[in-house]
Amino acid sequence: MTQHDTMNQHDILQHDMIQQQKQNTIKQHNISVHNKQQNISQNNDKKRVKALVLTGFGLNCDIETAHAFELAGAEAHRVHINSLISGKTELDDFDILAFGGGFSWGDDHGAGVIQSLKLKNHIGDKILSFVDQGKLVIGICNGFQTLVNLGLLPGIDRDYNTRSVALTWNDCGNFRDQWVHLSVNPDSPCVFTKTDALKDVSNTFEDRNDTLEGVNDTLEGVNIL
Repeated sequence: MTQHDTMNQHDILQHDMIQQQKQNTIKQHNISVHNKQQNISQNNDKKRVKALVLTGFGLNCDIETAHAFELAGAEAHRVHINSLISGKTELDDFDILAFGGGFSWGDDHGAGVIQSLKLKNHIGDKILSFVDQGKLVIGICNGFQTLVNLGLLPGIDRDYNTRSVALTWNDCGNFRDQWVHLSVNPDSPCVFTKTDALKDVSNTFEDRNDTLEGVNDTLEGVNIL
């Protein structure tokens, strides 16, 4: 073997080593990028708010409520009330609890009464713990009536266990179905209304039990909505 052949072989080996090093560098870079992407994905999943939307027994607005949460960036789960009561679904796994609209148990014995009793008797302590952790609860239509019956509203002096107000018959004495124009109270502490998109909104008003009454001066200075 000549000196020239030896030098060529040396150059070839050196070239192969350089190429191998480049490939290893690229491989390490790709692994690093992949790991970073996984970490970002996992962090995003952890940061994504999870909302539990109750379903079952006459509730009929869970699909659009869940959709609204998804549009807002939350991870919405429609969960049957029995699944929550049985422990199959754990309330602590969520950040928001949504009581949707409809006619729970046909509004027998009053709007939201049976639903509130069923939840309070079975998981009342879990709901109070949920609130104590600073997590969010929203009640829409029949859900609002349920929150009142549970005692979660108006929550005076952070008392979320005592029912201090009631929703009674409308002043007209009949079921009402009409469009109403609403303006958000800028002084309200409600996190759900702190958005420019809700400064003014038109909505339908459909119910027969929407007169809020309290004992003595219970409602004086109280901002529920």
